[in-house]
Amino acid sequence: MGTVVAILAGGAGRRIGGDKPRRLLAGARLLDHALTRVNDTAAPCVMVARTPQQVEGFAGTVVLDEPGIDGPLAGLLSALNWAAEAGADRVLTLPCDMPFLPADLLARLEQALAPDVNVALAASDGRLHPVCALWRTAVVPTLVQRAGAGQLSLRGLAEAVGCVAVDWPVEEGDPFININTAEDLAAAEAALR
Repeated sequence: MGTVVAILAGGAGRRIGGDKPRRLLAGARLLDHALTRVNDTAAPCVMVARTPQQVEGFAGTVVLDEPGIDGPLAGLLSALNWAAEAGADRVLTLPCDMPFLPADLLARLEQALAPDVNVALAASDGRLHPVCALWRTAVVPTLVQRAGAGQLSLRGLAEAVGCVAVDWPVEEGDPFININTAEDLAAAEAALR
């Protein structure tokens, strides 16, 4: 097994009123939109959450965020450890709140992951999206060291271990728009119509 896909669904979702993974967009949970993107990859999938309730109804493997670490770094560490134990050497992280991710995300990130690069990050419109990235499991020691020092930035971790950015066009809309507020959800609903 080479690559595992990890859907990061452990955020509190405070700006949207909580329970972000189960918020509905076009009649489906944000979580279900993320699962549709995983199906495009044909790679094994794990769901990473702070609590099992966040991903209630998901029939696959659920991995809980690493306790004692805040933010997406906790989910990344759990996903990387799970993947390494399963015999995979790469993890594609997808957030549960980006419903328009491009179908070629994994293929393009894999192509960019040269032997001397540990992370391939998605980028669009001049911005990096470190929650949409292909990570080598070899980054775990650096992640643990940085988390112990209070350095919780995914971008900082990527830069520390060696990364490359892969840019996507935005002419027909940014595929990396994320849903953080009720207004974002309404805009996404309008875009789907």
